[in-house]
Amino acid sequence: MTEIPSKRFALDALRSAEPGTLVREPLLPGQLPEVRTELVSIRGPFEGTEQPAGDVYVLLIGLAGTGAVRSGGASFELVAESLARPPHGKAYEIRVADAAELHVLHVTKSLDETDRKVIADGPADHAELFACRFADGPTYSEGIKSARTVNRTLLPEGKVPRFCLGSVKTTGPDQVARHKHPMLEQLFLGLRDCRCTVHADDASALLTGNTLLHIPLGSDHAVTVAEGDTLDYLWFDFFHTLADQSWIRDQHITNDE
Repeated sequence: MTEIPSKRFALDALRSAEPGTLVREPLLPGQLPEVRTELVSIRGPFEGTEQPAGDVYVLLIGLAGTGAVRSGGASFELVAESLARPPHGKAYEIRVADAAELHVLHVTKSLDETDRKVIADGPADHAELFACRFADGPTYSEGIKSARTVNRTLLPEGKVPRFCLGSVKTTGPDQVARHKHPMLEQLFLGLRDCRCTVHADDASALLTGNTLLHIPLGSDHAVTVAEGDTLDYLWFDFFHTLADQSWIRDQHITNDE
């Protein structure tokens, strides 16, 4: 029987923490061989610098609170429903003001030899801080979703080799129809008001806010949302090969705005 691994987490790690504290909590460790996901909670005042290794890429997703991400002379205010991708191989700084808190999903994606060659061949795409608010992501349409669903691309193809990210939002009754994609691993992150049901083969799991869920590889999966509920989640697509990224180009039709 298929299982749908998931982890619901609370944003309460700083409840009794001293100022200047940083707390890390692994989420779904070992589920994806190339990916590490952590909940990082910071209480200000805090200033810290991280220097990622050259064989990884880092993505920071704001869940709650406020802070600043700085790298290479650029700065971005990281708040709920925003993301920042520091430049590849360069140090980045996180600052959180006195009496403030910041909670982020910290995603570390390993890079293989082909990924590193792509970065070396197109350095301009990887030399600067990339950041956006979710509400500003361009919308797209997809055949497995209803016309009233709002889909947004947040980390487009090319920003991190073999990795794309976007959001899906609709109200019930509605659904994302059953489909398969054996060429990629996929995570869902339920956003604040999310309440929907994920189906994979013969299994089902409730997806709510602050829940990270792994779609079983190759499963026939779907999502349903009942009347009065909201489907609101991020999808993370980790492709096995660069060629497999054609799935995004074939399935996601960018809307003219």
